[in-house]
Amino acid sequence: MENKSIFCDDITEFCADSSNLTGIVSINIFSIIFNILNLFVLRSLEKSKRTTYFWIIVNIMISDVAASIAFVFAFNCWLNMEIVNSSSATAKIYQVVVLIFAFTSFMTRNFIFALASYERYISICRPFNVSSNKVLNNLGICFVIIWVGSCVLMAIPVATGTENYCYGEFGVMPLKFNPQLDVVFGVCMTITCFICILCWFRAWKELKKMERRNTTGGDDLAVRRSAQYIMLMFVLFYLSSIPTILGVVFNQVGGLSQNLVSVNRWISTIYQSLYSILNVIAYILMTPGYRLHISSLFKKRSAVAPAGNR
Repeated sequence: MENKSIFCDDITEFCADSSNLTGIVSINIFSIIFNILNLFVLRSLEKSKRTTYFWIIVNIMISDVAASIAFVFAFNCWLNMEIVNSSSATAKIYQVVVLIFAFTSFMTRNFIFALASYERYISICRPFNVSSNKVLNNLGICFVIIWVGSCVLMAIPVATGTENYCYGEFGVMPLKFNPQLDVVFGVCMTITCFICILCWFRAWKELKKMERRNTTGGDDLAVRRSAQYIMLMFVLFYLSSIPTILGVVFNQVGGLSQNLVSVNRWISTIYQSLYSILNVIAYILMTPGYRLHISSLFKKRSAVAPAGNR
Protein backbone atom coordinates (compact mmCIF):
# COMPACT_ATOMS: atom_id res chain seq x y z
CA MET A 1 0.00 0.00 0.00
CA GLU A 2 1.28 3.49 -0.87
CA ASN A 3 1.73 6.54 1.39
CA LYS A 4 2.40 4.65 4.61
CA SER A 5 3.56 7.94 6.14
CA ILE A 6 -0.03 9.21 6.38
CA PHE A 7 -1.20 6.27 8.53
CA CYS A 8 -1.32 6.31 12.31
CA ASP A 9 1.44 4.35 14.05
CA ASP A 10 -0.89 1.61 15.31
CA ILE A 11 -2.32 0.85 11.84
CA THR A 12 -1.01 -2.34 10.24
CA GLU A 13 -3.90 -2.74 7.79
CA PHE A 14 -6.07 0.21 6.78
CA CYS A 15 -9.84 -0.44 6.84
CA ALA A 16 -9.30 -3.73 8.69
CA ASP A 17 -12.53 -3.03 10.62
CA SER A 18 -14.52 -2.07 7.53
CA SER A 19 -17.78 -3.70 8.71
CA ASN A 20 -18.14 -1.26 11.63
CA LEU A 21 -17.30 1.70 9.42
CA THR A 22 -19.82 0.50 6.82
CA GLY A 23 -22.44 0.37 9.57
CA ILE A 24 -21.67 3.98 10.55
CA VAL A 25 -21.88 5.10 6.92
CA SER A 26 -25.20 3.26 6.44
CA ILE A 27 -26.72 4.94 9.50
CA ASN A 28 -25.67 8.35 8.22
CA ILE A 29 -26.98 7.71 4.69
CA PHE A 30 -30.34 6.75 6.20
CA SER A 31 -30.18 9.89 8.36
CA ILE A 32 -29.59 12.07 5.28
CA ILE A 33 -32.59 10.57 3.45
CA PHE A 34 -34.78 10.72 6.57
CA ASN A 35 -33.96 14.38 7.27
CA ILE A 36 -34.38 15.45 3.63
CA LEU A 37 -37.82 13.79 3.49
CA ASN A 38 -38.71 15.58 6.71
CA LEU A 39 -37.56 18.90 5.23
CA PHE A 40 -39.87 18.35 2.25
CA VAL A 41 -42.78 17.73 4.63
CA LEU A 42 -41.87 20.84 6.63
CA ARG A 43 -41.84 22.81 3.40
CA SER A 44 -45.56 22.08 2.94
CA LEU A 45 -46.43 23.88 6.20
CA GLU A 46 -47.28 27.23 4.63
CA LYS A 47 -48.55 28.94 7.79
CA SER A 48 -45.53 27.88 9.85
CA LYS A 49 -43.11 29.56 7.43
CA ARG A 50 -44.05 32.90 8.97
CA THR A 51 -42.67 31.93 12.39
CA THR A 52 -39.08 32.16 13.65
CA TYR A 53 -39.41 28.76 15.31
CA PHE A 54 -40.05 27.11 11.93
CA TRP A 55 -36.81 28.43 10.43
CA ILE A 56 -34.86 27.37 13.50
CA ILE A 57 -36.20 23.82 13.07
CA VAL A 58 -35.31 23.90 9.36
CA ASN A 59 -31.74 24.99 10.10
CA ILE A 60 -31.38 22.33 12.80
CA MET A 61 -32.42 19.69 10.26
CA ILE A 62 -30.06 21.12 7.60
CA SER A 63 -27.17 21.04 10.07
CA ASP A 64 -28.06 17.41 10.81
CA VAL A 65 -27.88 16.61 7.09
CA ALA A 66 -24.52 18.39 6.84
CA ALA A 67 -23.16 16.44 9.83
CA SER A 68 -24.31 13.13 8.34
CA ILE A 69 -22.73 13.96 4.97
CA ALA A 70 -19.47 14.78 6.72
CA PHE A 71 -19.59 11.42 8.52
CA VAL A 72 -20.18 9.59 5.24
CA PHE A 73 -17.03 11.12 3.77
CA ALA A 74 -15.06 10.68 6.99
CA PHE A 75 -15.83 6.99 7.56
CA ASN A 76 -16.36 5.70 4.01
CA CYS A 77 -13.76 2.94 3.83
CA TRP A 78 -13.87 2.50 0.06
CA LEU A 79 -13.52 6.23 -0.61
CA ASN A 80 -10.74 6.66 1.96
CA MET A 81 -8.87 3.72 0.45
CA GLU A 82 -8.95 5.44 -2.93
CA ILE A 83 -7.70 8.67 -1.36
CA VAL A 84 -4.78 7.13 0.55
CA ASN A 85 -3.66 5.33 -2.60
CA SER A 86 -3.28 8.69 -4.34
CA SER A 87 -0.57 11.23 -3.46
CA SER A 88 0.22 12.15 0.15
CA ALA A 89 -0.63 15.78 -0.56
CA THR A 90 -4.07 14.83 -1.90
CA ALA A 91 -4.75 12.60 1.10
CA LYS A 92 -3.78 15.37 3.53
CA ILE A 93 -5.88 18.02 1.76
CA TYR A 94 -8.88 15.67 1.62
CA GLN A 95 -8.51 14.91 5.33
CA VAL A 96 -8.33 18.59 6.32
CA VAL A 97 -11.34 19.52 4.14
CA VAL A 98 -13.49 16.72 5.57
CA LEU A 99 -12.47 17.61 9.14
CA ILE A 100 -13.36 21.27 8.54
CA PHE A 101 -16.75 20.20 7.15
CA ALA A 102 -17.38 17.87 10.10
CA PHE A 103 -16.41 20.38 12.79
CA THR A 104 -18.30 23.18 11.02
CA SER A 105 -21.53 21.15 11.01
CA PHE A 106 -21.07 20.30 14.70
CA MET A 107 -20.34 23.90 15.69
CA THR A 108 -23.24 25.15 13.56
CA ARG A 109 -25.58 22.87 15.50
CA ASN A 110 -24.08 24.29 18.67
CA PHE A 111 -24.73 27.93 17.73
CA ILE A 112 -28.20 27.19 16.34
CA PHE A 113 -29.20 25.66 19.68
CA ALA A 114 -27.98 28.80 21.43
CA LEU A 115 -30.11 30.89 19.05
CA ALA A 116 -33.06 28.50 19.48
CA SER A 117 -32.78 28.75 23.27
CA TYR A 118 -32.79 32.54 23.05
CA GLU A 119 -35.77 32.51 20.66
CA ARG A 120 -37.78 30.26 22.99
CA TYR A 121 -36.79 32.42 25.98
CA ILE A 122 -38.11 35.56 24.25
CA SER A 123 -41.27 33.79 23.05
CA ILE A 124 -42.02 32.40 26.51
CA CYS A 125 -40.84 35.13 28.89
CA ARG A 126 -41.24 38.25 26.74
CA PRO A 127 -43.92 37.44 24.15
CA PHE A 128 -44.83 41.10 23.61
CA ASN A 129 -41.24 41.87 22.57
CA VAL A 130 -41.04 39.23 19.83
CA SER A 131 -42.12 41.56 17.02
CA SER A 132 -39.60 44.24 18.04
CA ASN A 133 -36.65 41.99 18.89
CA LYS A 134 -33.75 42.83 16.55
CA VAL A 135 -32.26 39.33 16.67
CA LEU A 136 -35.52 37.57 15.79
CA ASN A 137 -36.37 40.16 13.13
CA ASN A 138 -33.03 39.49 11.44
CA LEU A 139 -33.01 35.73 11.81
CA GLY A 140 -31.84 35.16 8.23
CA ILE A 141 -28.74 37.27 8.82
CA CYS A 142 -28.13 35.40 12.08
CA PHE A 143 -28.19 32.06 10.26
CA VAL A 144 -25.74 33.32 7.62
CA ILE A 145 -23.40 34.54 10.37
CA ILE A 146 -23.69 31.18 12.16
CA TRP A 147 -22.94 29.08 9.07
CA VAL A 148 -20.13 31.27 7.71
CA GLY A 149 -18.74 32.06 11.15
CA SER A 150 -18.66 28.39 12.17
CA CYS A 151 -16.77 27.52 9.00
CA VAL A 152 -14.15 30.23 9.54
CA LEU A 153 -13.92 29.51 13.26
CA MET A 154 -13.25 25.81 12.68
CA ALA A 155 -11.20 26.08 9.47
CA ILE A 156 -8.39 28.12 11.03
CA PRO A 157 -7.51 25.78 13.93
CA VAL A 158 -8.21 22.59 11.94
CA ALA A 159 -5.98 23.63 9.03
CA THR A 160 -3.07 24.70 11.25
CA GLY A 161 -0.85 22.23 13.05
CA THR A 162 -1.78 19.19 10.96
CA GLU A 163 1.42 17.26 11.67
CA ASN A 164 -0.39 14.88 14.06
CA TYR A 165 -3.20 14.12 11.60
CA CYS A 166 -3.21 10.60 10.22
CA TYR A 167 -5.55 8.01 8.71
CA GLY A 168 -6.46 5.33 11.20
CA GLU A 169 -9.18 3.21 12.73
CA PHE A 170 -11.77 5.97 12.15
CA GLY A 171 -10.88 6.90 8.60
CA VAL A 172 -9.91 10.56 8.30
CA MET A 173 -10.65 11.19 11.99
CA PRO A 174 -7.32 11.14 13.87
CA LEU A 175 -7.34 10.14 17.52
CA LYS A 176 -5.48 13.33 18.43
CA PHE A 177 -6.06 16.88 17.21
CA ASN A 178 -3.93 19.98 17.70
CA PRO A 179 -4.13 22.06 20.94
CA GLN A 180 -5.53 25.18 19.25
CA LEU A 181 -8.55 23.23 17.97
CA ASP A 182 -9.14 21.82 21.46
CA VAL A 183 -9.08 25.35 22.91
CA VAL A 184 -11.38 26.93 20.29
CA PHE A 185 -13.79 23.99 20.46
CA GLY A 186 -13.87 24.04 24.26
CA VAL A 187 -14.37 27.82 24.53
CA CYS A 188 -17.21 27.84 21.96
CA MET A 189 -18.97 24.91 23.62
CA THR A 190 -18.66 26.52 27.07
CA ILE A 191 -20.01 29.92 25.98
CA THR A 192 -22.98 28.54 24.03
CA CYS A 193 -23.79 26.04 26.78
CA PHE A 194 -23.86 28.90 29.31
CA ILE A 195 -26.21 30.91 27.05
CA CYS A 196 -28.53 27.90 26.61
CA ILE A 197 -28.63 27.10 30.33
CA LEU A 198 -29.30 30.74 31.25
CA CYS A 199 -32.14 31.03 28.73
CA TRP A 200 -33.68 27.72 29.74
CA PHE A 201 -33.44 28.47 33.46
CA ARG A 202 -35.54 31.58 32.96
CA ALA A 203 -37.87 29.95 30.45
CA TRP A 204 -38.39 26.93 32.70
CA LYS A 205 -39.73 29.11 35.51
CA GLU A 206 -42.22 30.68 33.12
CA LEU A 207 -43.26 27.25 31.83
CA LYS A 208 -43.99 26.20 35.40
CA LYS A 209 -46.28 29.21 35.73
CA MET A 210 -48.08 28.11 32.57
CA GLU A 211 -48.61 24.65 34.04
CA ARG A 212 -50.04 26.14 37.24
CA ARG A 213 -52.59 27.99 35.12
CA ASN A 214 -53.84 24.50 34.13
CA THR A 215 -54.08 25.42 30.47
CA THR A 216 -54.38 22.34 28.31
CA GLY A 217 -54.71 23.83 24.85
CA GLY A 218 -54.18 26.84 22.65
CA ASP A 219 -51.00 28.87 22.44
CA ASP A 220 -49.70 27.86 25.89
CA LEU A 221 -49.65 24.19 24.93
CA ALA A 222 -47.92 24.89 21.61
CA VAL A 223 -45.28 27.03 23.31
CA ARG A 224 -44.67 24.41 26.00
CA ARG A 225 -44.33 21.58 23.47
CA SER A 226 -41.93 23.52 21.25
CA ALA A 227 -39.87 24.55 24.27
CA GLN A 228 -39.73 20.99 25.58
CA TYR A 229 -38.57 19.73 22.18
CA ILE A 230 -35.74 22.27 21.90
CA MET A 231 -34.77 21.60 25.51
CA LEU A 232 -34.66 17.83 24.97
CA MET A 233 -32.56 18.08 21.81
CA PHE A 234 -30.27 20.59 23.53
CA VAL A 235 -29.65 18.10 26.35
CA LEU A 236 -29.12 15.20 23.94
CA PHE A 237 -26.78 17.33 21.82
CA TYR A 238 -24.56 18.23 24.75
CA LEU A 239 -24.62 14.63 25.96
CA SER A 240 -23.23 13.72 22.54
CA SER A 241 -20.31 16.07 23.15
CA ILE A 242 -19.30 14.33 26.40
CA PRO A 243 -17.33 11.56 24.64
CA THR A 244 -15.70 14.24 22.47
CA ILE A 245 -14.70 16.23 25.55
CA LEU A 246 -13.39 13.04 27.16
CA GLY A 247 -11.39 12.43 23.99
CA VAL A 248 -9.78 15.86 24.35
CA VAL A 249 -8.93 15.05 27.97
CA PHE A 250 -7.53 11.65 26.99
CA ASN A 251 -5.34 13.35 24.39
CA GLN A 252 -3.75 15.45 27.11
CA VAL A 253 -3.32 12.60 29.59
CA GLY A 254 -0.55 10.16 28.91
CA GLY A 255 -0.47 6.49 29.82
CA LEU A 256 -4.08 5.71 28.88
CA SER A 257 -4.67 2.51 26.96
CA GLN A 258 -5.38 2.80 23.25
CA ASN A 259 -8.42 0.55 23.71
CA LEU A 260 -10.00 3.06 26.12
CA VAL A 261 -9.47 5.92 23.68
CA SER A 262 -10.83 3.79 20.83
CA VAL A 263 -13.97 2.72 22.74
CA ASN A 264 -14.68 6.33 23.67
CA ARG A 265 -14.39 7.38 20.02
CA TRP A 266 -16.72 4.58 18.87
CA ILE A 267 -19.34 5.63 21.44
CA SER A 268 -19.10 9.25 20.29
CA THR A 269 -19.31 8.30 16.60
CA ILE A 270 -22.33 6.01 16.98
CA TYR A 271 -24.18 8.46 19.25
CA GLN A 272 -23.67 11.41 16.91
CA SER A 273 -24.68 9.30 13.91
CA LEU A 274 -27.96 8.33 15.59
CA TYR A 275 -28.60 11.84 16.93
CA SER A 276 -29.82 13.23 13.60
CA ILE A 277 -32.39 10.43 13.32
CA LEU A 278 -33.54 10.84 16.92
CA ASN A 279 -33.95 14.55 16.30
CA VAL A 280 -36.59 14.00 13.60
CA ILE A 281 -38.37 11.27 15.58
CA ALA A 282 -38.52 13.49 18.68
CA TYR A 283 -39.91 16.40 16.66
CA ILE A 284 -42.66 14.23 15.17
CA LEU A 285 -43.60 12.67 18.52
CA MET A 286 -43.57 15.97 20.44
CA THR A 287 -45.46 18.05 17.86
CA PRO A 288 -49.09 16.83 17.64
CA GLY A 289 -49.98 19.26 14.85
CA TYR A 290 -47.08 18.03 12.75
CA ARG A 291 -48.14 14.40 13.26
CA LEU A 292 -51.64 15.29 12.06
CA HIS A 293 -50.14 17.05 9.03
CA ILE A 294 -48.10 13.96 8.12
CA SER A 295 -51.17 11.78 8.59
CA SER A 296 -53.23 14.04 6.32
CA LEU A 297 -50.52 13.86 3.62
CA PHE A 298 -50.62 10.05 3.71
CA LYS A 299 -54.43 10.09 3.53
CA LYS A 300 -54.31 12.37 0.48
CA ARG A 301 -51.83 10.07 -1.26
CA SER A 302 -53.91 6.98 -0.48
CA ALA A 303 -57.03 8.74 -1.78
CA VAL A 304 -55.33 9.87 -5.01
CA ALA A 305 -53.72 6.50 -5.79
CA PRO A 306 -56.97 4.50 -6.29
CA ALA A 307 -58.47 7.32 -8.35
CA GLY A 308 -55.49 7.26 -10.68
CA ASN A 309 -55.87 3.52 -11.25
CA ARG A 310 -59.41 3.76 -12.54
